[in-house]
Amino acid sequence: IARLITMKRPALATSICAYLQLDESVQAFARASRAAAFVNSEGSKGRTDHETAEAAIQILNEVPSDMGGAKGGTVPPAHNRGAYASVALAANRAGRTAVAKLLLMQESSTADKVPALLSIGLFADAASVAVAAKDTDLLFLCLVEYQKHCKNSTNDPKQAMATFNQNLVSKFP
Repeated sequence: IARLITMKRPALATSICAYLQLDESVQAFARASRAAAFVNSEGSKGRTDHETAEAAIQILNEVPSDMGGAKGGTVPPAHNRGAYASVALAANRAGRTAVAKLLLMQESSTADKVPALLSIGLFADAASVAVAAKDTDLLFLCLVEYQKHCKNSTNDPKQAMATFNQNLVSKFP
């Protein structure tokens, strides 16, 4: 399956996973790769961000009826843990930041959601998710990454710390 995905054949990998009834984590990996390939494809360029995100969500949640799934069946949300974040990162790399934000709204795993939000530069949102989850390690990660971002955005260390402190008080939870 990994070789098919490396060869840029995620649709075939998804079909084979379902047909062979492989472990759900392998199927989720194949579906996420297929959705990421769709978001990066030329076919998604003519769609709005909302349409692209909906299509990616449909790919992540579908169970092919001809491959052992129930007619119109969907994958339980727990089986897509981390998949939305993976596709969101691929969308962000493709320059589709709005699609990435829409996909991250669907992510249920805070351990996957917070690093993805940090990767696309949504530091305050990542901190809000970490606070809501009551995860001090993720909150600390958010603060450290935001501080690095502030230091890298300017050559003046005093200005960087002033920006960090000001935004910490005004924007972070």
